[in-house]
Amino acid sequence: MGRNKKRDYQYLIRHFTAKKLKERWAFLVNTATFLIKDRQVEEYVLVNKKLIDEIVLDYFADIKRLKDFHGIKKADLSKIAAYTTYWVLKRRPLHIKESVSEEIYTKNPFLIHMNEWFASYLLKSMVFDMGNRFINEEGLGKWNNFDNLLTYFLTYRVVTHQALELAVVAMTIIPPYELLAAGGD
Repeated sequence: MGRNKKRDYQYLIRHFTAKKLKERWAFLVNTATFLIKDRQVEEYVLVNKKLIDEIVLDYFADIKRLKDFHGIKKADLSKIAAYTTYWVLKRRPLHIKESVSEEIYTKNPFLIHMNEWFASYLLKSMVFDMGNRFINEEGLGKWNNFDNLLTYFLTYRVVTHQALELAVVAMTIIPPYELLAAGGD
């Protein structure tokens, strides 16, 4: 991770450890890279790693303040996913490499709102084991509708940490995928 010389974030390393920050940085870069490759747009999109640095620092600073204010030892999964996703939306780490033709945008509409799609995918991948789906076809249709509404919300509405936490809770009511083990930061 690069170092921002204007701000002192040593307190985050003392509280969370450098290893934890590096692991979250790698998770974000790997998840973004996976999504870009999965959408077959690696020719057009890059991950700005300096912005990933900022996302990680902003996220852990928020979680530290939250823990101090509420007197909690660990943030729960909904907060971890919500706060991480919030900062991805704010920092917008995916960028078009160079000028892309209208034809490319037509073939890959994902490119227009790629950061919102990334945020949506990230939120889900932090909550669910995306490889282990167990919802039936009827439920899958409802889930896909929710998923589309979530991406619409991330694209066109005012997004807060709290709204994202609510989205996580809503997603877990009838989960389409196996839930990941609850960890904490």
